[in-house]
Amino acid sequence: MELIWKFVGCIGSLVGPALQLWRSIRARVAWTRRAEESVGGLGAWYALIMKVPLALARFLLAVIILASLIALFAGVRSATSSTPRIAPADSQATQTSSSPSATTRTAPTSLQDWPPFLFRNSLWLLFGYFVVAVAVHFNALPWLLLWCMRAVGMRHGPGFINAHWHLRNRDSAIPLNTALPAVSRCANTVLRAFVDDPVRYRADMAMPPGELEAEDKANVWLIGHAIESQIHDLRLVYEPGFRALYGALATMAAHEDRPFSPARLSAAVNEERSVYSAFVQLAPAPDILPNEPKLEAAVGNTVEELVNGYAGQARSLADVFGISYSPRLLLRRLKSFEVFAGSEHESMRAQALKIAYCWQLWPGMEPGPFMYPFSRNVACLLLNLECMLTRPDVKAIPHTTDLERLTAWTIDQVIDAAEEIVRNSHDTGVRRFFREELGCEPDQVPRWQLCRHVDYCLWHESRESDGGCFGEAATGPWQFRGRSFVKADG
Repeated sequence: MELIWKFVGCIGSLVGPALQLWRSIRARVAWTRRAEESVGGLGAWYALIMKVPLALARFLLAVIILASLIALFAGVRSATSSTPRIAPADSQATQTSSSPSATTRTAPTSLQDWPPFLFRNSLWLLFGYFVVAVAVHFNALPWLLLWCMRAVGMRHGPGFINAHWHLRNRDSAIPLNTALPAVSRCANTVLRAFVDDPVRYRADMAMPPGELEAEDKANVWLIGHAIESQIHDLRLVYEPGFRALYGALATMAAHEDRPFSPARLSAAVNEERSVYSAFVQLAPAPDILPNEPKLEAAVGNTVEELVNGYAGQARSLADVFGISYSPRLLLRRLKSFEVFAGSEHESMRAQALKIAYCWQLWPGMEPGPFMYPFSRNVACLLLNLECMLTRPDVKAIPHTTDLERLTAWTIDQVIDAAEEIVRNSHDTGVRRFFREELGCEPDQVPRWQLCRHVDYCLWHESRESDGGCFGEAATGPWQFRGRSFVKADG
């Protein structure tokens, strides 16, 4: 009976790994190969999360198969042999002085001892295969690596995102990647657009305030975004444009009474006075701040939360123990304000982070690609321009958080390409634009300046029905319908 169980262990640990190599692992390798043939290499992070564990699993399964074959050969030879195999002298001494179970556990001392040793322990081979099979089936190591990368903030690159999709959806996952040649063409078109016609993109671009105290500037930033968020929530038609809104708030903040200072905001909250009414009285134009009770209440709640939680200083929102500034901490703390709370305000929180970076409220803070607010129109534009690539047979891409992150990553790549073009440009028009509009030479332009212009230009052009500066290339087959980006036939 014991011999039968040993053969069962040999056959099980031989057939199981062979089937797993042939079916599941072969399918995963095929998915990766097919994806990279269509959209290009998925990067080092995808290789670390998916390819390395897959290669390790193939190696372990191959070792188990080889060990099982050796054990099976030894078992067949032992069962069919007319004379029992004579163990070495030291092995005989061990058998004489030890129990049979101790003999089974004794490690072989020479190469010829391995086959019988593996056969005697064939059930352990089967158990080893079971452990590896469970880990491979549930992608234990890839999920662990993915979790570690998520914990340190590596969530935006194509490698992480495709690995996440592949782990969640298995072989039905849709590969999506950033195409750098198309990104460079997009960056060149965007640069040419706002260099040739800068006035076209000024209506809603929030320009940095002038000479203000750092605390006042940060409070203008927070209250301005609270007003803009509520205007969007109430679906109000705001004719002055948001450039005029932020400009008016900056003008009001420069008043000799400093209405946006922490002390004045704290006094208004303690005395239960309406902050919004005071702003309306100081507004340079009557239509800058709409007469809307819900808007007044939202601004009042925002200022009250700011005073009670952060002593009226919006600059404290990103502060880490007075040592450094954290964009993640800023985004998390913005959620505590009602006007920025919930998933429906995620894009507004991202925009607030982007404007904070452009205004240099926290110098030295690098927000990374998650500062770009998601826009379905921009995602469609990037798909139609082939800045984001998928397989040709894919007809629909679901709208997910990962897709939003990949869109932000692609925008960041467009800005990288624009920065490279600008720094190496000898075009007189480009040089004139940066001197007159930004007050610097092209090779000295700060990255945040390019972030502001390129991101806004992409958003502006994505809303043009004729494709704007991109022409027919932007009016391609991809459209947003329901909760997915759908590729039209033809």
